[in-house]
Parts: sequence; structure tokens; C-alpha cells
Amino acid sequence: MVHCDTPTGALNSEAVRKVGEACSKTDALFYVDIVSSAGAVPVDIPGWGIDIGNTNNRRHLDLVARYRPDYKRLTFLSPPDDCLC
Repeated sequence: MVHCDTPTGALNSEAVRKVGEACSKTDALFYVDIVSSAGAVPVDIPGWGIDIGNTNNRRHLDLVARYRPDYKRLTFLSPPDDCLC
């Protein structure tokens, strides 16, 4: 699921929360793309029941590229502790 639609900037926070709540009642892992929103708006990973969220340094989290221009892209994932990934 996508938290923020890049072209329109539409946030799906309430929808993410509702789907996360439904997923938490099952064995399903809930994956959310937070590339466009992490670092720009609040993203409540545990509160919304997100099991895996991903982002990268090329959006609002300009972390590595500024200091290491040879690193072109870095992706961050937040898997749960009990995930066998």
C-alpha cells in the first residue's frame, strides 16, 4: 500500500491505519511504501500496524547522497523483529 501518492501528494493515513488494523487481526504482514512521506509528514509505523515500511535516501531523507555521492541509492526497510525475511 502507498502512504503518499507522489504525483498528487494525497496522503492515505486513515486508509493505512484501517488496513493495518485489519491486518493485525490476521497472520498477514502489512507492507507500506513510505518513500514520499517519511521525513516529510508523521508516519506512525507501530500505531498504524505497519509491519514493513520502505523508503530511500532520494526523497525527504537525504542522508547518504549528501555525504557519499558515490552511493546513488539506499533503501531502508523496517521489518518486524519476528519476520523471517
